[in-house]
Amino acid sequence: MSFGRFDRYVFFTFIRYWVVVGLVILSLFSVLDFLGKVDEIGRGIENAEKTGATPWLALRYYLWSLPFLFVQFAPFLTVLAGIATVLQLRRAQEWTPVLTAGQSTWRSFRPMLSAALLLGVVVFGVREVGFAIAQPHRMEAHDPFFRNRPWEARDLW
Repeated sequence: MSFGRFDRYVFFTFIRYWVVVGLVILSLFSVLDFLGKVDEIGRGIENAEKTGATPWLALRYYLWSLPFLFVQFAPFLTVLAGIATVLQLRRAQEWTPVLTAGQSTWRSFRPMLSAALLLGVVVFGVREVGFAIAQPHRMEAHDPFFRNRPWEARDLW
């Protein structure tokens, strides 16, 4: 059960599409969320002396929110990357010769399934470890804008 040249090509094509689709979707939803909350962020910056809110703090809030968006959209990214990979292989006429040479369809999908399993482990790690790291920083940046008071560490459980 070795990865041949075609398997590596499909694997890295899938990963490339997963990253590109992920960056597009995460940035799109971050921008849409920002546009939806621009009034509250503006109010927080206007009251900066009371709340401590700055434009850099707003940027930090959205950067610390990325792991949460990532875990939320990871299944959709995987499906879209798989579709894009198969379409690219079909468009470049690279899929048919492999199947005609006798390789089964499931065997041809194995690199994408392996990549999806690997990415599932990464998403699990982000959810279990990354959330614990990101949540205090995210709330520290969240509260000055959306609660109009400085953040303090209490009642975390």
